[in-house]
Amino acid sequence: MKKDILKEEFEKEIDLPESLSKNNIVKMLQEKGVKPERKAGIKLLPKVLSVAAMFIILTVAVFSASLRSEFVELEKAEDVTAPSQAYNNIAENKEESATTAVPDNTASPAVSNLKVAKSEKDLKNHFVKMYAEGKIDDYIDSVFNYGAVIFDYVSSDTADAEMNMAPTMAATAAPQAQAEESRGEAATGTVPHGTTNVQVTDVDEGDIIKNDGRYLYIVNHPGSNYSDTNGITIVDTETMKRVYRGKIELKDSEVLEKIKEDSKVEKYHSDITKDMFIEDIYLDGDTLTAVCTYNEKTYVVIYDISKRHAPAEVRRFDQDGTYVSSRMVNGIIYTVTNYTVRGSSAEEVEKNAIPRVNCDCLSYSCCYMIDEDSTRYIVASAFDTKKPQSSPDAISVLGDGFEIYSTAKNLYVYSTDYDNLYGDDDAIVKTVVNSFALNGTKITHKATGTFNGTCINQYSFDEYQGNLRVASCYYDYRKAVDVSCVYVLDENLKVIGELTDIAKDEQVKAVRFMGETGYVVTFRNTDPLFIIDFSDPTKPEITGELKIPGYSTYIHPLADGYLVGIGYDGTAENVKSDTVKVSVFDVRDKTNPKETDTFVIKDAFSLVNSEPKAFFYYKERNMIGIPVSHYGDGNTVKSFQTVTIENGKIKDHLGYIHHVTDSKGYNVTYYGYHYSNLFRGTYIGNLLYTIDNNEIIEHNLDTGDKERNCTIVSDEDMEKVTYSVYIETTDEIPVTVTAPPREAPAK
Repeated sequence: MKKDILKEEFEKEIDLPESLSKNNIVKMLQEKGVKPERKAGIKLLPKVLSVAAMFIILTVAVFSASLRSEFVELEKAEDVTAPSQAYNNIAENKEESATTAVPDNTASPAVSNLKVAKSEKDLKNHFVKMYAEGKIDDYIDSVFNYGAVIFDYVSSDTADAEMNMAPTMAATAAPQAQAEESRGEAATGTVPHGTTNVQVTDVDEGDIIKNDGRYLYIVNHPGSNYSDTNGITIVDTETMKRVYRGKIELKDSEVLEKIKEDSKVEKYHSDITKDMFIEDIYLDGDTLTAVCTYNEKTYVVIYDISKRHAPAEVRRFDQDGTYVSSRMVNGIIYTVTNYTVRGSSAEEVEKNAIPRVNCDCLSYSCCYMIDEDSTRYIVASAFDTKKPQSSPDAISVLGDGFEIYSTAKNLYVYSTDYDNLYGDDDAIVKTVVNSFALNGTKITHKATGTFNGTCINQYSFDEYQGNLRVASCYYDYRKAVDVSCVYVLDENLKVIGELTDIAKDEQVKAVRFMGETGYVVTFRNTDPLFIIDFSDPTKPEITGELKIPGYSTYIHPLADGYLVGIGYDGTAENVKSDTVKVSVFDVRDKTNPKETDTFVIKDAFSLVNSEPKAFFYYKERNMIGIPVSHYGDGNTVKSFQTVTIENGKIKDHLGYIHHVTDSKGYNVTYYGYHYSNLFRGTYIGNLLYTIDNNEIIEHNLDTGDKERNCTIVSDEDMEKVTYSVYIETTDEIPVTVTAPPREAPAK
């Protein structure tokens, strides 16, 4: 049924209860497949319409035992639990294909005890009230609200036209790329190869590098020296040639013109571009999924890459809000955003009061009222990338989301609550957690909870036997000290066990949970590694402790009861922030942990300190890999360090030089809050691939030699200057230089 018919029939001044409102009738008709029609020219009187509407609802109620709880008078309930529902499909001039089945988005009821919005009007009134109280930002303009516009894919690259192969241009692919295609792309993953370093084994995480054992998929971000165009590059490692590079753009010219003409947007977005920023990519067989952002909206774009030289977009959907994070389980992508309601008038605030997914507003019964003072939503969606014709399921909660932790069955979104913190010596900063049950494409809210302190990253969280374990830290204003804690929360996110003040006046720096055991690194001057026993979740207990100089920021389990930590070196008095330290820990005896070996690089920094995905563990070779940037003599040397660890000892470590930048080079740049220099490494068999500065370099792990190279964005030759480098280490082992040194050009 078209929206104009609904508008004419239902937008009448009829005194009906909320359960018989227009929105509920439209939604009920859609869910039950009832499609009343009328002949053109017939006009129904209000009383006739009222009787007809009541007759329809009563008829459906008799023949369907599954009528939803929202048809009850919600105003009588203090706590309302509602199922997660799909967005309302009725949009202006939007018609579904006759061959596209309407998905069944009816999920089993959530166990959440949060209040649900009583009605759409009630939800909108909440934000109008916030606007009247001066809590709504007013710099918003209509440019942020093109929710009804569907942006189509355009792949274009004027600087690299020979690789510009949009879906409609597949036949014009470069002859070389087509020849490579005939050699069989399915032969991927036949040898050990690098994958994204993830926290939970069966839960994939988005990254800017993906590797399937033959092809490398690379997100090149704007801002770095040569990768000045945001896009995705696919490289065939058999030929060491690019077979594809394309951008993901907005297509609608009218929207772009409105953006450029808007003075308010120009004020906040001076670098207006058609390119969407690619945050993360996922790889699942012949499907590549890209998560992109543009202004305050997030897009999920799915490609068929069965022909690697010509990816074909098969689906995209948009989700209101800035990107928080995402996960993928068995091809289903779960995307979390923060949607802030904005507006320069009460009318505009009311218009923007409900977040949209796939251009349509969520049902009010999918909006939970956790924080009635919030002007922001957590929006979580689920979409099956293997079924591109389906529609996303989505849910929202009033509140903030900072980061996520996820298992295959449960998603946790957490944020920091600073309310009433300042000016109160007794106040303690808290972390707020919302949990969501994941059941395929069904996503439902489970619970909300809080605990003291803040968390350093997602590794501070772990689910084990139905409980959530967390490590946090807060500042005690009364005692003027830092307090490190561990909490255990049940499935309702109620604290059932805790261990407070783990180390006097020290901050949590790294966390890892494995089975019944947790490993927590704290720091003030030295690096205590604590081993915590969670066999009794109500009484977590410290069983062992090790104090060493410096501290680790990331901990990774190795084989046979060992851990490796990446972080900083230090002394008994202070940490040395210009160092990279690799520590090996023997934790086989939970009461007596030992540091069995170390490797320190001076005047250096590793991206692993802030991004664990930059770390890899090559288990078959007992090898770890980390990117390192060395500073000294006015030069920046980028080398990828591999460290082989056997039986708790460092057998060898080599540095594979990627490139050197002199003091005038500016290869470390920022794009918004994103680190655009993506220096990474991955492996296929005995080959290491280092990726940065618009170049992929292939190194032989057996010989240490440089093999081949390939540019990421263009084939333009760029002059490279390679210096002979000696990196000082604690045991005087030099870094291997894999490229022949030559003199720098005359200044």
